[in-house]
Amino acid sequence: MTAGQDTSTARLTAVASDETLVGHGWMPVSGTKADGEAAKSAAVFLNSTTGRLLMMRSPGRKLAFPTYTPAILNALPIPDLTDARICSTLAACWEATRHMTVPQYRDGECEVRQLWDAAVCDALGWDTDEIAGYRKLLHEEPHVRGLGYGQYADAPGNDNEVGGIPR
Repeated sequence: MTAGQDTSTARLTAVASDETLVGHGWMPVSGTKADGEAAKSAAVFLNSTTGRLLMMRSPGRKLAFPTYTPAILNALPIPDLTDARICSTLAACWEATRHMTVPQYRDGECEVRQLWDAAVCDALGWDTDEIAGYRKLLHEEPHVRGLGYGQYADAPGNDNEVGGIPR
C-alpha cells in the first residue's frame, strides 16, 4: 500500500506481486496468506473506485500529496479477505488485470478500472452502476485529475500542453 502519493498523477494505491520485492514509498500488507491471494485481493479492492475514495477520505496534512501512516491504513474498512468467495473473486481479477496498463484518472474511463470495480461489486454484492457513477466523478475531480474544472488533457503525445494550456 502506498505510504504517500501525488493524487493528481498516482495510478495505483496498492500493488501485489508473486515475487518478494523491496521498495521505497510502499508499506507491506501484513497478515496475509502465504500464497499472496489475500494481498492480490486487497490490491484490487484498494485500486478500485471504492478503495481510492477510502484512501482520499483522510489524506493527512496535504490534499495534493497525502502521506499515510500504518494506523490510518489499518483503519480502512476492507472486505473480509478470509471469505473464500470474496478473496477468490478479487484475486482472479488481479490475475486477469496484472499486465494491463493503468492510465491516470484524467485520461478518462479505462478497462482496467472497470474490471476492478466489477470484481469488487461482484464480490460484495454492490450495484455496478452506482460505483461506475463514483468512478466517473473521480475522473472529474481536480485533485485527482491534476487539472482545474473545465480543463481537459490533450491527446496522448502532446507534452507541450496540458488542457490546452502551454507548459
